[in-house]
Amino acid sequence: MWTAAEIQIALDDEASAGSVLTVRISTPAGQLLVMAEVERYDSELVLANLHMQAESLGRNSLGWNRLRQIARVAAEKADVEFIIIKGATRTTGAGPGRTPSQLRFSRAIPAAC
Repeated sequence: MWTAAEIQIALDDEASAGSVLTVRISTPAGQLLVMAEVERYDSELVLANLHMQAESLGRNSLGWNRLRQIARVAAEKADVEFIIIKGATRTTGAGPGRTPSQLRFSRAIPAAC
């Protein structure tokens, strides 16, 4: 696993406007560009119509564990308990025209079983 210090999240002011924010996420595996409509509700950060694009990541280089880790770091930096992701309708790739189901990431790391 990566440390929180190894995951850097930076706002891209030039690619952001109004409630639509674009961030560059740097990890030891490479960079990811994420764009979404952002709303905050108390302890939740909602990222609607989320689009993400690998900038310097190889195919399948992240996986669910790494994505959860990135979400936890983002929740920590935003000082929220949950991040809710409502993905945008796919335009290309697997299942064009399909809207992915909502994802909910917790800031807390679950206790080991």
